[in-house]
Amino acid sequence: FFFKQKTAYEIKECDWSSDVCSSDLRGPQQWRGLGRNHEDEEFTGRLELQPLVEERGVLLRYRALRLPDGRLVHEEATLLARDAEGQLCLWPVMSELPGIWCHRIVLPTGRHDAAPDTQGRWEVCFTTGPSEASAQFREQIRLVLDPAGELHYAHAWGLPGGVFAERTACAMRALPASR
Repeated sequence: FFFKQKTAYEIKECDWSSDVCSSDLRGPQQWRGLGRNHEDEEFTGRLELQPLVEERGVLLRYRALRLPDGRLVHEEATLLARDAEGQLCLWPVMSELPGIWCHRIVLPTGRHDAAPDTQGRWEVCFTTGPSEASAQFREQIRLVLDPAGELHYAHAWGLPGGVFAERTACAMRALPASR
C-alpha cells in the first residue's frame, strides 16, 4: 500500500531502512472489495489509509460488512510503523480480540526487501510468531498488490491447540480520490 498513482498503480520501491515510506503516500488511500470470512460469510471490505505524525507510521482502518444485510462482522484499526529496533510491524486492534499483539514483518525466503517480484507482484506478511507454535494463539496478516492494482488483504490464524489456516480474505480495488 505504499505506491504512486500512475496510469496503473505501481508499487513505490521504498527504502525500508528509512521511515515507513515517509514521503510517498500519495497513492490510493481507500480500497473496497469482496471477501469471505472463516464462517463462509461473504462480505464487503473497506480499507482506509491515514499517514500519522510526520508520516512515520500509517493507520489502517478496516471494516467488513456481511452481505446482504450489511451487519458489521469485523472491525480493526492497525498501526503500521517501526518498533524500537527499527523493524516494520503491525499493531492491530480488532473487534474479536481482547488484546494487541505485535505482528513483525516476515520477508519471503531469499528476499532482503519488500520490493515487487519479477512479475510486478508485491507481497508482505506480518506475523505474531511461528504458525507451528500450536500451544499459543498465532496470527498472520498478508497484503498482496498484484500488477493489475488489486489489493488482497488476508488473515490466517490458529487458536491454541488448533489448526493454523487462512481464515479470511478480501480482494479490493482502489476507490477514486475524493476532492
